[in-house]
Amino acid sequence: MRDVAQMKVAHMKGVACRQAALPYLRPPGERVEIPYQGNTLAGILRKPARRRETAGGVMAVGLDSTKEEGDAYEAPFLARGWRR
Repeated sequence: MRDVAQMKVAHMKGVACRQAALPYLRPPGERVEIPYQGNTLAGILRKPARRRETAGGVMAVGLDSTKEEGDAYEAPFLARGWRR
């Protein structure tokens, strides 16, 4: 990384775009923040349309993963009724 400031600006624009899209996802997403060792971990909670008790899972993508990859991985779980 040669320009950390530029990378941070680009990253925050990506976060803002994803945040703006959350209500339009199927199923919709909700930003959640979890306190952890004096820091905050941010995530997106998605619940299947069927309102029943279902299994849940937590996905933690690596540093080289992108939002697009996350969508491809989560879609089969959501289609089966899992919560994210």
